[in-house]
Amino acid sequence: GEALRYLRQGLEILEKMLPSDHPDVMLAHNNIGVVYQAIGDNRKALMHLRRSLEIMGRTLPSDHPKVGSIHH
Repeated sequence: GEALRYLRQGLEILEKMLPSDHPDVMLAHNNIGVVYQAIGDNRKALMHLRRSLEIMGRTLPSDHPKVGSIHH
């Protein structure tokens, strides 16, 4: 409910202020995906988690600690 609304608002702000492949945008998508997964909306969760992984693949080296933490 409310937490998800704030996370989405935060993502909107980040997307206006930062490049689309910025790590903070990646993290926002990941966090939203985790919340959607927790409430059982797997379609929306997958959409946000995939977007997070796409950004990660373009911006972080494969040995970066965040790469391993999100894959698990």
